[in-house]
Amino acid sequence: MFKKYDLRTAKEKIIPDGLMFIETSNKKVSVAIELELTLKNKERLKQVLRRYLEKKDLNYIWYVCASKMIANAVSCIWNKLKGDTAIQLKTSLWDEVIKDPTAHCPAQGMSSSGGGIKSAPLDLSVDNQKRFSQNFSPPVSALSTDSPSLT
Repeated sequence: MFKKYDLRTAKEKIIPDGLMFIETSNKKVSVAIELELTLKNKERLKQVLRRYLEKKDLNYIWYVCASKMIANAVSCIWNKLKGDTAIQLKTSLWDEVIKDPTAHCPAQGMSSSGGGIKSAPLDLSVDNQKRFSQNFSPPVSALSTDSPSLT
């Protein structure tokens, strides 16, 4: 990213923690994935979500959060900003996603337009992941009550 753009321009780009494409019978669904282990301040979170709203080729934003407090904060800000966008926000808790990743994917089981055909189940498994084990838990600081407040 920094090779293509200067430092200032690169910092202004939105780079999701992960990006996933799911193909249904007649279209490709794009999902930006954000892993939120600590709560960003309100203005930073607004800035990130506004940049996602500018994306014309994005269908879902999936926030995987360390706590309900973080998920609620993301949802609250999104609901204030989203307007009439077609982009959908999904929040999930880290612990629940690790236990059953396929049950939490935003586009899982989505009906395709036209035929009502369901997408094929995703081939996700915590068993074949190398970077994080199933026993991974967020750092204690991510769950601290000293996290910045949105109020």
